[in-house]
Amino acid sequence: MSTQFAPQILADPPTVPRSVRNASTLWFAAVGAGAFEAGLAVAGMLADGSASLADVVPRMGFRLMVFAVASSWRCTCTCTCAWAAAGPVSPSR
Repeated sequence: MSTQFAPQILADPPTVPRSVRNASTLWFAAVGAGAFEAGLAVAGMLADGSASLADVVPRMGFRLMVFAVASSWRCTCTCTCAWAAAGPVSPSR
C-alpha cells in the first residue's frame, strides 16, 4: 500500500512571518490609497468640467480592473516561500 498520495496531517500549520504580514498589510493599504486617489481625480475632473463621463468611464474601468487584480493576487507556487505559506497548504509540503 502506497502512502504517496495519502493526506498529510501537519502538527503545526505553517505560520506566516511577521514581515510578510506587515508587507501584505502595507500592500493592501497602498492599493486602497491608489483607488481612493483615482476616485478623487475622477471627481475633480468631473467637477471642473475638464472631462466628460464618457471620457472618464473607460479610464476608471481600467484602473479598477488593475486594482482588483493587484488585490486578489496570491502566490500559487508549490515552493516553501513565505508567499506560498500564506496560501492554502498544498499536499507536497
